[in-house]
Amino acid sequence: MRRAVPVAILLMTLSVFSFPTFLNGIVPPANAVSAGFSFSASGDIGSLTVSTSVNNLNRLQTVNPNFFLGLGGFSYDPSVTGGVWCGQFKSKFNNIQILPGDRDTGGHSSTFGETHSYERYVNGCSLDVGVPIVCGPVEGDCYGKEYYFDYPAVNPIARFIFAAPKIYNITGVCTLSPNCSSQTGQPCTDQYGCWQYNANDLHYNWIANAIDNARSKGIGWVIVATHKLCISSSDATCSMGIAFFNMLVQKKVDLIIQAHDNAYERSKQLALNPTTCPKMTTDGSGYAVYNSGCVVDAG
Repeated sequence: MRRAVPVAILLMTLSVFSFPTFLNGIVPPANAVSAGFSFSASGDIGSLTVSTSVNNLNRLQTVNPNFFLGLGGFSYDPSVTGGVWCGQFKSKFNNIQILPGDRDTGGHSSTFGETHSYERYVNGCSLDVGVPIVCGPVEGDCYGKEYYFDYPAVNPIARFIFAAPKIYNITGVCTLSPNCSSQTGQPCTDQYGCWQYNANDLHYNWIANAIDNARSKGIGWVIVATHKLCISSSDATCSMGIAFFNMLVQKKVDLIIQAHDNAYERSKQLALNPTTCPKMTTDGSGYAVYNSGCVVDAG
């Protein structure tokens, strides 16, 4: 019998190149055949040559998890492109899997330092996790954009699902800055290489089905990684989209890991219910509204 479906979801925002130790272990259910494993994750990393990043890379080597998840926002310097940045990272720790942030694709306005060629990250930080991936509805190579993998390869105990809500130019359709950016007025559509994850659209449904499929296979942990977030103790709006966020909570995924907020944050455990928390909401400015009725555990 597989592990019971969890009753709540926990959200982590991991930015500024942090390696929280409590992410360094996925423990299998008591009756699982596979052993446990470890992984680390972070986003909004920036330069890998400053002392803080060097120290964190050295720590990553020491911890030596099975793999590292790069949650977007890699190089903040337009002269340090994806191939260079990935080479610097992999010289210290080779097994990095990625998804994009705005700075990696050129999705910010021209006032931001960024690299504008995400394919260089896809090629430089190439897939190296040792298990096959399943692609989302993406033309061409889906790695680094929208995909999932089950880990470990034999008798997997976790599914890692990578989504890219509201990231402009993820498909590389815009070649000149600032042609693809919410800050310069373009809508989030396929024309601008951007996926909304609105309720029941193609990408939303693919993620929902990937979660359901993992449950049907008895995979004990379902983990969703995105760059954009919804709940913030800092100043970020629900940029991933409230409908998409509610779907993840409604389906009781075990963990959401995110970046974008340039902070280290962990939510309380959340769950929807028909009386005190039928859904999460946002205010008129796009910020998630706190509702104590959605909290099922403060731990």
